Amino acid sequence: DNSRRESLIDAVLEIAREKINEAGPEAAGLLPLTWLKSEDIANEAGLDPEVFDRVSAPRITSHGRALSSFESFLLNTFTDPDVAATPPTVSDAISAYPDDLEEMIRVGLEDSSLTPDEQFRFHLSLAVSAFTLAERADINRLFSETELLYPFLLFSHGLQLRQPVTTHLLAMAIEGIMDGGWLRRIYGLEDVNPTAQFRATPSSDLKEWSIDAIAVWAIVQTLTESISQPRPSGVAAR
Repeated sequence: DNSRRESLIDAVLEIAREKINEAGPEAAGLLPLTWLKSEDIANEAGLDPEVFDRVSAPRITSHGRALSSFESFLLNTFTDPDVAATPPTVSDAISAYPDDLEEMIRVGLEDSSLTPDEQFRFHLSLAVSAFTLAERADINRLFSETELLYPFLLFSHGLQLRQPVTTHLLAMAIEGIMDGGWLRRIYGLEDVNPTAQFRATPSSDLKEWSIDAIAVWAIVQTLTESISQPRPSGVAAR
């Protein structure tokens, strides 16, 4: 069953890539569920179309919508709670540079995008979730994770959000940068996160920074300020 499921997942990704390439860059991230036909995916995987009845079951969503076995397969596959919302390089940099915000951002976003397959799967999960109107768990989880993370990171570096900026707005701004690599890949750019020599502050050393890292650094510098009076851990404007 696992090998059959993996074959079907690979087939979904291949057909979805073809459909996005046919429709053009403006379709990136806007994948209608109707683009994916059970017969096409089964054929791509070398299986019969009835395979979805064997690997999944019809279900009723929390919104009361009835899903076929095929739709249920897509939803179960691409709303995987184990898909990381924070790229591994970012998580590693947070651990490696807890006291150096400049290096945390520079190193963490040096290659912050997920691998093409990981990123494609994650964005496809958001598209399937949104267009079925069945669940919004993925995008909500993405912002929930980052909204919890940012206040602690800022506080640990003596920073707080400028009023009236909220952690949700900060998460949206940074996620916009992170999504840039996805759009640049769709447009066919080979280097989706180029680097440049950059001095983060007048007293900083000149180092190689990725464009995404520079953008996130600028957002943090613009939307935060030094804490004038210490706050309890984790408290920030929301």
